[in-house]
Amino acid sequence: MLMAIVLAMAACADGAVDTTTTMMPANAGSITFALGIDDSGKRLLVRPGDQVIVRLPITGTNEPDWQVVTPPDPSVLGGGDNLRFYPSEPEQGRPFHEFTFVAVGPGEATIALFQSPITEEAPPLTFTIEVVAP
Repeated sequence: MLMAIVLAMAACADGAVDTTTTMMPANAGSITFALGIDDSGKRLLVRPGDQVIVRLPITGTNEPDWQVVTPPDPSVLGGGDNLRFYPSEPEQGRPFHEFTFVAVGPGEATIALFQSPITEEAPPLTFTIEVVAP
């Protein structure tokens, strides 16, 4: 029987951390989690082997790239491959910039990304990933 997987994301506005325990069978495969702009400032709990993809919109070929300002701790999240996607047809969706990470070991890592220039009105986006032992 497959057990339900609970994605635990909580805003940390008041410093409190909301966490949800995920019950999984020992032989559960890895999971891919997709994050976007609306997930900035939130926390995601994952297991070693899970994949985390941060996908951010871009409006055109002349727009500045998204840049990693604060890379994650490589002992917690590995990878960081990035890809820009421009659909050839409008029905294929809008262009995006994607960063892919793999949960490596227990711990917490924060990824900060920005689209230059950084200002008070446009601070970096932050994504906090906590990798918990299975």
